[in-house]
Amino acid sequence: MEQKHLTKYVRLAIAGLLVSGTVWLAGCGQTSYTEEERLERARDYLATGEVRAGIIEYRNLLQENPDHVDARWELGRVHLEMGEPAAALSEFRRAHSLGWDDPESVIYMARARLMQGEFQTVRAQLQAHEADEFDDPLGFHLLLARAHLGVNDPEAAVAELEAALELDPAHAPSLTTLAQVRAQQGDIDRAKALLAEALAEDPRHAPAWSLSGDIHRSEGNLEEAVEAYTRVIESASNPYMGHFNRALTQVGLQSWEEAREDLGVLKELGPDLPSTSYISGLLSFHDQDHRAAVRSMEETLRGNPDYLPARFFAGASHFALGNIQQADTHLSRFLRGNPESAAANRLLAAVRMQSGQVDDAEALLRRVLAEDEADRVALELMAGVHASRGDTQASIDLMRQRVDLDPDSLEARMNLARALMQGGDRVGGLRELEAISEMTPEAEGLELAGVVRMLEERQFEQALSKADDFAEKNPDAPSIQNLRAIALFGLGRTEDGVAAFEEARRLDPGNVTATRNLAMLKLRMEGVDEARQVMESGLEANPESMRLLMLMAEFEVEQGEPAEAGQYLQRAVDADSDALEPRIVLARYRLQTGEPEAALRVLEGVGEQHGDNAAVLEVLSMAQVSAGRLDQGITTLRRLAELRPDSPEVHFRLAVAQGQAERLSEARRSLERVLERDENHAGGLLTLARLERQEGREEQALTLAKRMQDLDATRAVGHLMEGDIRAAREDYTEAARAYESSYQAQVSSEVAMKRFEVKRRAGDEAGAREQMRAHLENFPEDHQSRMMLATVVLSAGDLAAAREDYEILVERFPENPIVLNNLSYIYQRQGDERSLELAQRAHELMPDNPSIKDTLGMAMLDHGDPSRALELIREAREAAPQEAAISYHYAMALERNGRQDEAVSVLRELLAEAGEFTERQEAEALLNRLES
Repeated sequence: MEQKHLTKYVRLAIAGLLVSGTVWLAGCGQTSYTEEERLERARDYLATGEVRAGIIEYRNLLQENPDHVDARWELGRVHLEMGEPAAALSEFRRAHSLGWDDPESVIYMARARLMQGEFQTVRAQLQAHEADEFDDPLGFHLLLARAHLGVNDPEAAVAELEAALELDPAHAPSLTTLAQVRAQQGDIDRAKALLAEALAEDPRHAPAWSLSGDIHRSEGNLEEAVEAYTRVIESASNPYMGHFNRALTQVGLQSWEEAREDLGVLKELGPDLPSTSYISGLLSFHDQDHRAAVRSMEETLRGNPDYLPARFFAGASHFALGNIQQADTHLSRFLRGNPESAAANRLLAAVRMQSGQVDDAEALLRRVLAEDEADRVALELMAGVHASRGDTQASIDLMRQRVDLDPDSLEARMNLARALMQGGDRVGGLRELEAISEMTPEAEGLELAGVVRMLEERQFEQALSKADDFAEKNPDAPSIQNLRAIALFGLGRTEDGVAAFEEARRLDPGNVTATRNLAMLKLRMEGVDEARQVMESGLEANPESMRLLMLMAEFEVEQGEPAEAGQYLQRAVDADSDALEPRIVLARYRLQTGEPEAALRVLEGVGEQHGDNAAVLEVLSMAQVSAGRLDQGITTLRRLAELRPDSPEVHFRLAVAQGQAERLSEARRSLERVLERDENHAGGLLTLARLERQEGREEQALTLAKRMQDLDATRAVGHLMEGDIRAAREDYTEAARAYESSYQAQVSSEVAMKRFEVKRRAGDEAGAREQMRAHLENFPEDHQSRMMLATVVLSAGDLAAAREDYEILVERFPENPIVLNNLSYIYQRQGDERSLELAQRAHELMPDNPSIKDTLGMAMLDHGDPSRALELIREAREAAPQEAAISYHYAMALERNGRQDEAVSVLRELLAEAGEFTERQEAEALLNRLES
């Protein structure tokens, strides 16, 4: 979407967000001095307002003596006054560990914890004490009141504040806090009166000025708010929050330079605070530097993930950059906290429309229009919703409402004209275009836009008439010739259309539109060579055109010429060394052709120059990982994850790379992030489950497998993994049940074979075979499962059943020596003379395999040359002396060759040493016969 449209969707929200936005409490040469001198110097600096210099002196002292308890305590108090509670608490704790036991430390630590939002802790700690235990009972009441407020107990807070004001009715901090309570309760007049009392007592009480500024800002009195925040800056020991709030207000006033001045001070006082990056992001957003705005807003959210205004502007900036997923994520989170925000509802509706979620967009827009039926942006977007559904009349009605609200809006009238033409009201559409022309008679673009609208509505005669009028006034404009050509083709005037494209190319020989369209026509009408000739002539006229070179590469890919495509892509890169698109496309091409190192050469230097471009980082990481540069790939993917922190897919790819690098703990953390963002991410669940198994945590893996079983996308693999775990535990019955569930969810060869195996191991041989037979009847091309079944059946001696399967397998795999060998063995046992031919083919393919030599030898023994058979079987026996069957066959060959004594010797040795084997009874029978 163009920036001007984006600005329209969000500009009305900026002031409102800035008015209501939550704020934070922010967070050399040297001479030798004694410890006491350093302590006094630090105190002197504080007394003169040089706070940072005082902190440096305290730190110098503590560097020399880390156990100096007074310095620890006093430094903690300075951090507390500077609005740095974490640093303050750290120093207070160190002081306590060194023996500091001042009872007042309870008060100071409570103040620090309140600043960190630890309201419940502070309330519990203070309620364990009485106010009169402390030197400042009034301060005790005030702190406890603030703790009550933090846990949303205003009644208890008021009771404490009233107790404080009984001690000192003019106590400015208590009056200010009570004003805060009244403001939160909606009694603004009472809040203002209390603030007036507080400031009358102490005109430099910064919190009172700050609250006064907040009230003015909430009422839209931004100038008065600026004055109040200026008084904060003048009064506060740490003016950071005054500058922050004043900068926000200056942005609301569109006083950009003044806001930049405040930002400069914020960068000095708190360069790493999230509030500083938020102001920086707002100014970048105003400057339309959306990449910088995204970086700043996401830096803000890293420091304060719950700061919703940053969510809004992060979403708006991502949308401007075309990052639809990130925009949706941020805006959705914003709306969970601010469901009534018109700006966010409108903008998220635009995001959802762009991603095709029209029903969601409509629901969001109805929410806006229910509050303000004259919301102009919502009306335009809702018209787009109806147009996308083909409800042209509803779209027209909404656009008429929009024009009635703002008759001078050119954009609104143009949208109405388009809606009218889409609805068939050509006269009404042209009337609107004429009205636009009268409003801006010098705008030629509107005339062209009218032609385009007519073409979109297939009003070819009218479009051609308008285009001819324009061409007469602009004879040297190639763009109008392109439009004329489209109109002419729409009217079936093909030759005239080609002539119009040719005219466009005559006026601009390298015109991309005309070249592309004419080439496509030539391809359809005359063939590849003529189309290529058009493309090449365009390149001849405009050899450095990156667009034409990219177009030519695409053409060559479609024609099955990837090498030529690669050359054109390289030329496109060379033609515009700064352009990213051709580099990215060429790098992807190199990856597809298995050249990751070449892809890296294409991207050399690009990652450093465009480290914030997600498309660059994506292809760069793919190249690095594919090239085996896992550490580099992981670094790149981490950067991509920073740019797309809410993308589960990016974190998943990072996890996969970390797993390949055997950085398993890192992979685990990445996978956890995947599932935090998408608890049903199929790859994340499966990969984490596999990692759990790899590391021996099978119960955790089983839990994940159960989760996968509840999801359509992962149901089959979830049951499969459960089956694997059960099988590894030798729980074959449960494994079979799991595999059956996986098979029912999604049929696969892997599951069929695993189901077959565990049923056999569970003792159900017949059931296993029956299931596999049923599977093969339905999926006869699953040859892997057939091979497994045939092998098992053959091993069991069921030659007839095995023969059927092996005959199918030999037909499918005529060059597979194992299949040939096994079918030859079956034929040989059944006396089928085809055994010899199959065994010879198997031996030719795998001449050194002892089992194949044995099979060929036995076939020759029965159907060929007994002498050659003996030689082959002897070689097989020497290669596999442990195979009892081969030794038996060797004895048979000896006997057939008239060497009975040797056969007897072999058989005696075999039967004495070998256990059970398939042909043992035949071997015993042969020995008995030879010895009788």
